[in-house]
Amino acid sequence: MPRNVTAEIFLFDTCTHRCGYCYLAETGRVLDRSQLERFRNEEFLQQFISFFVRRSKEQDIRWKFSLTGGEPMLMPNIERIFGAWAEVDSSFSIYTSLNVSHRSPAWDAIVRHAACMDYVMCSLHSEDRKTEDRFFEGMERLRDAGVPVLMRVVGHPERLQHLDRWAEKCEELKLPFYPTAMLGEHYPTRYTDKERAILNKYQKTLGQWLLMEGGVDTRNVRCSAGAKVIYLYLESGEIYPCIHLQEPAIGNLYEDRLELGESDARKPCPAAGIACSCDIHYFHDIVSGAEDSAGLRKLLSGEVSIADEQTFHEVVRQNGLRTSGVRRPMEYTVNDDSELKVPLEVAKKGLKEFLQGR
Repeated sequence: MPRNVTAEIFLFDTCTHRCGYCYLAETGRVLDRSQLERFRNEEFLQQFISFFVRRSKEQDIRWKFSLTGGEPMLMPNIERIFGAWAEVDSSFSIYTSLNVSHRSPAWDAIVRHAACMDYVMCSLHSEDRKTEDRFFEGMERLRDAGVPVLMRVVGHPERLQHLDRWAEKCEELKLPFYPTAMLGEHYPTRYTDKERAILNKYQKTLGQWLLMEGGVDTRNVRCSAGAKVIYLYLESGEIYPCIHLQEPAIGNLYEDRLELGESDARKPCPAAGIACSCDIHYFHDIVSGAEDSAGLRKLLSGEVSIADEQTFHEVVRQNGLRTSGVRRPMEYTVNDDSELKVPLEVAKKGLKEFLQGR
């Protein structure tokens, strides 16, 4: 029986958006297209692909790749990578804005490997109607090709006024609607009661409700970080037990090294006290008491797993979870999350400083 391991891979900072609540946008790193060049390098491609293929064959691992960034659909040679990994029975989830040309190779690669797609999380980051229409057309294209899709909206306060309209559009097109709380230094704690009520209308899964509370307090839970999930930061090649942990490193892509924990191991968080606020962990049943793979399946089929706040708190109590009073896991917070979009001149200035500091 193959061992399932989720590989969260942060591909690059490069993105098509400058979201006001994103550290990568404020620092300008979203504009750094040089990070895409490694995917055009034959030596790197072979190393990246074979690292996982060889372990699939030699250690009987079935990889569940979760690709993030930045914008994963900007990745050069995406078909070659998907094709090689699909041959060893891997599956994929992708977090994307869909804001790339419909002639991009990424569209064809996703459609061609529809049977391998766990889901594509499509995040709408613009209130421009032309962009919005194109976004929904893209979701329909993927859905009609048999790709499981969800429409995600980050619940910035300036965006809440559109939720009813987007929910109606999703219902009309029979697309799952997945708004989530904005997470950062100020949110979700700064939401007003009115803003919370607007978002809570569309909370359908355990994971969504947990994010509205800022995530799981890790002081009293066990998880499978480093055993059932790993996090690869491609810039350095370093591999960590999960996306929230910057230590200890358990491997490195460029050193061809990976030390997985025992397949059934559930241990206390190495950084107990942080907030585990990654819906990938919930969807892949990594955190004890916060397993939400069933909620994901229901969401994709148009059902609801947890429809109201009272039921959510009952589940939290029954599962022995805590959700409040914990610190954010990331050091990277934005200075100003009040605006929806980082001005281009601010991003350019940030990129210049970033490149000078490399």
